Amino acid sequence: MTVAEFRKATNDVLGRARDSDPVPADAARRISELAKASTEWKPLKRAGLSALNGTPAYTPAMRLTATLARLGAFVVPVGELESWVPSVSSGDKSKWLTTVFEDRHHLKPSDQLKTLCAQIRAYLQDC
Repeated sequence: MTVAEFRKATNDVLGRARDSDPVPADAARRISELAKASTEWKPLKRAGLSALNGTPAYTPAMRLTATLARLGAFVVPVGELESWVPSVSSGDKSKWLTTVFEDRHHLKPSDQLKTLCAQIRAYLQDC
C-alpha cells in the first residue's frame, strides 16, 4: 500500500471527524488493521507459501525452506497456525484453539500437516 492509498483509507475511516475530536475506538481499530494490511506479510500469514505461487519469489522461497529444514528449522507452509484448520473462525486465537480441540480437529490432520510432521520426525531420527 502506498502512502497516498494509506492516507486516503485513513481519511475515509475518520470521515468527518474534526481535528479536536477524540479518535473513536472503532476508527483506531480499523486504522490499525489498515497499517497491518499495508505490509507484505499479511498474504504470507494467511496463505503461507502458496501466496508466492506465480511470483519470482516462489522458487527462492522453496529453496530457502528446504535449506532451513536440513538445518532443523521448519517453516509452516500454510502460514499462521489458524491456517491448519481454516474451517474454524480465526478472529480470536484462544477461542480458535479451544474450538479445534473441542471439535476434535486435531485428530484429523491435513496432508500438509502430516508431511511437515514426517519431515520433522525424519530430521530428528537422523540427529
